[in-house]
Amino acid sequence: MGKEKYYRILFVIAGVYDLFLGAVFCFFYKWLYENVLLRPLPEPPIYFQVCAAFIAMIGIGYFLVWKNLYRNVDLVKIGAGMKLVYILGALWYSTYATVPLALLIFGVLDVAFIIVFIEFLRYAKVSGKIPA
Repeated sequence: MGKEKYYRILFVIAGVYDLFLGAVFCFFYKWLYENVLLRPLPEPPIYFQVCAAFIAMIGIGYFLVWKNLYRNVDLVKIGAGMKLVYILGALWYSTYATVPLALLIFGVLDVAFIIVFIEFLRYAKVSGKIPA
C-alpha cells in the first residue's frame, strides 16, 4: 500500500472515530454519564454538549483531509492540537481526581493519532506537496 492510500485510510478512521465519539457524547451524554463514566450529570449539559460537538466537527474536518490530503493539511494541525489539549486536560485532572477508564482509553488513542498525524505532516512537508 502506498503512503497516500495509508494516510487516506488513516483520516477516514480518524473522521469516523471523532464524528461518532462527538455525536454520541453530544446526544447520549445522559446514558454515558450514568452507565459508562459513572459520574453525576454536568449542569447545565450545554457546556459538555458543545465540546462534544466540536469533536464531531473535527471528525468532519478529517473527512476533508481524506478528500484532499494536502490542501487541508492545516486541519490536521488543529486536530492534533485538540487531541493534545484533551490529553493534557486528562493528565491534569488525574492529578487530583480519578479519571474514568473510558476517558483514559480515549487519551491513549489520541496519543496514537497524534503520532501518525505528525508522521503525515512530516511526509507532506518533505515530499513538497503542501501548497504554499
